[in-house]
Amino acid sequence: MSTEIISFKQLFAISGLIRLALLLYGIYQDEHSVLKYTDIDYYVFYDSLISLFRNKGSPYDRDTFRYTPLLTYMMVPCLWNIHLGKVLFVIFDLMCGFYIYKILQKINTKFPVYGTALWLLNPMVMAISTRGNAESIMSFLMLLCLYLFINKKYFLSGAIYGLSIHFKIYPIVYSIPFSCFFIYEFSKKKEYKYIKDWVIFGLSSIFTLICVTYLVYKKFGDEFLEHTYFYHMVRSDHRHNFSVWNMVLYMEQIPEVIKQDLFVVNNNKLGPLNMNVIFDNKFLSTFPQLAICFIVPLILFFKETTKSDITEKLIKIISIQTMLFVHFNKVITSQYFIWYLTYLPFFIDYFMDQFENKEYFGLVKLAATWVSGQAVWLLFGFLLEFKNKNVFIQLFVAGCTMLIANVYVICKLIESI
Repeated sequence: MSTEIISFKQLFAISGLIRLALLLYGIYQDEHSVLKYTDIDYYVFYDSLISLFRNKGSPYDRDTFRYTPLLTYMMVPCLWNIHLGKVLFVIFDLMCGFYIYKILQKINTKFPVYGTALWLLNPMVMAISTRGNAESIMSFLMLLCLYLFINKKYFLSGAIYGLSIHFKIYPIVYSIPFSCFFIYEFSKKKEYKYIKDWVIFGLSSIFTLICVTYLVYKKFGDEFLEHTYFYHMVRSDHRHNFSVWNMVLYMEQIPEVIKQDLFVVNNNKLGPLNMNVIFDNKFLSTFPQLAICFIVPLILFFKETTKSDITEKLIKIISIQTMLFVHFNKVITSQYFIWYLTYLPFFIDYFMDQFENKEYFGLVKLAATWVSGQAVWLLFGFLLEFKNKNVFIQLFVAGCTMLIANVYVICKLIESI
């Protein structure tokens, strides 16, 4: 029996008020401080809106706009007031909390309100949306997809899933655990309705993705494909990048380093190896990432467990897969953490069991490991980018340390499946 000391309505109201206060504070800080509260990406969204509606051009006239034009259209309220886009993102943020609560109830979690609080009262989540970052839209789409999925509305769920892939291509990796769900159910129950449901979900996803993408392509042409999708395949950002590939991407910006030859032993002979093989090969980073994101969900889904029912298991595996995708990606920024913090509430029973068993040290160690991994990197990132210190080796070691720390967290979360 749940012993939660706060109701969902109270939690929702409190979190809404906190976000409102942060929105108002952000406006004040932007007007009175050199250090701005609003995320630079928000001005990218806003400028794309101005380019499209006032200048009668393209949203891609704004440099660094790498998103679907649907995001530009969603920013239309900003034509009346520049801050209304942030209000929209906060609404999506709060709606994420609503669907997290509904899903936790559906899978019979013992502490649905506490689980929802892991999202609604998360400082990083609140900062991301109130500063004007659009990640809450992606979180909302995936949570709505999962809510419809566990309610067996596979056609609608597939349509939302297809739309989410259009917004950002990374959710395409979730096709693996979704497919595993139907295959697992069919293998256990030998009922062909699961194959039928799989086909419905898959065709709905593909149809929605193709239709929406085609309509946007008809209006914006090749520049839409280039900036929204193809750019991310060759993206080589090295600033504010937590990835272990950060130093490789940094060296890519130095042609003199890329062009030089190294002498290496190859087949017992001393010969030249062009640095381009190392520094300009995106496959080196992409292959291990995709291999891990493919293999791990397969292993976890078909591993016999008693801790989670099939739908809860699906959501937890999607969470694990997202963490793997993010932390083995060649580019990692703080907003990427929202991609998997969306699913953190679904581990609430695991956290509460540890708390009730007085395993406080384990919980503290888990949280401290995740936070300290980032903190070490941020220290050296600050010294490099703001103090111009030569800390490249330390930054690389910090990136490796952060990867190891997050792999440890992932391993502990896998224990709950």
